[in-house]
Amino acid sequence: MSENSELHKGHRQKMWQKYTKNGINGFSEQEILEMLLFMCLPRVDTNNIADELLKQFGSLKNVLDAQRSELEQIKGIGANAAAQLCFIGELTHYLNQNNNSKNQFNVSTSIVDFCVKHFENITDECVSFFLLDDQSHIVYFDDLLCSNDNVINNKEIIRQAVKHECTSMFLSHYCPSENVFSSNADISAIRTLSSLLKSINVTLIDHIIVSDKNGYSLRASGTVCDVWN
Repeated sequence: MSENSELHKGHRQKMWQKYTKNGINGFSEQEILEMLLFMCLPRVDTNNIADELLKQFGSLKNVLDAQRSELEQIKGIGANAAAQLCFIGELTHYLNQNNNSKNQFNVSTSIVDFCVKHFENITDECVSFFLLDDQSHIVYFDDLLCSNDNVINNKEIIRQAVKHECTSMFLSHYCPSENVFSSNADISAIRTLSSLLKSINVTLIDHIIVSDKNGYSLRASGTVCDVWN
């Protein structure tokens, strides 16, 4: 066995020992990604690859959400490793959806109550979107941290809506402050998103603003009536 191979083996053993001692919370995002790459690329030094992936995509979540073709453009990531990372990403979403009762929501469920419960353990401001099939079952959801100017990531929402072939969706914005009423920025954002969704034949059914244990439905309030028609 070469000297490099021995070094790689020793490094991996130390990483697994660190995991055994501290669990996943003891790792940085780069170290978590490196551990995943151990399984995808068993004979390669994955430290530099993990670093390059994070530089390119910005976060571990974005790496696991990336398209296979995007991953394959990173030096050291071949078709097999890209496919395995995509599988891990889709598996994570699958488990999250099932843990949150994938088919729990339907037209008879209060969207406000559903969103309030969804944000029970969330403390930072974020926007969540929920994609529904033609039976009103949730087929995909995601939590998106707001940018500094609170701009909703419409590009990601549209990408996932097309990917999952949904027919409708609802949006929910969690605000740590006590004010659950819509702002001009909320109304402008919802109009923009609704227009984009209509272009791909997806219906926006509501926008819920949640704070603490209170929820506010823009649709029920009669706000931006033109969006819901």
